[in-house]
Amino acid sequence: MGHPPLEFSDCYLDSPDFRERLKCYEQELERTNKFIKDVIKDGSALISAMRKLFSPSESLFSVSSQECTPSVGLHTAYCISS
Repeated sequence: MGHPPLEFSDCYLDSPDFRERLKCYEQELERTNKFIKDVIKDGSALISAMRKLFSPSESLFSVSSQECTPSVGLHTAYCISS
C-alpha cells in the first residue's frame, strides 16, 4: 500500500489534499507504532516464559551433576540414583 508523496509546495499552501495525505501518513505511523509495541510486549513475554522454562532445568542439572561420579579412565560420568 503506497501513499502519494508529500510535496513541499503542498505543505506551504496547506491545501485540503495535503492535509488528507498527511492524515494517511499519520494513521500508518500509528499502526506501525502499535505493531512495534505489540512485538516488544510479545518478545518480553517470550523471554519471561523461556526464563521460567529453563530456570528449573538449570538448577536440576546443577544438583544432578553433583551426584555424579566420574568413571576411571573414561570421559563420561555415571550418576548415583537413589
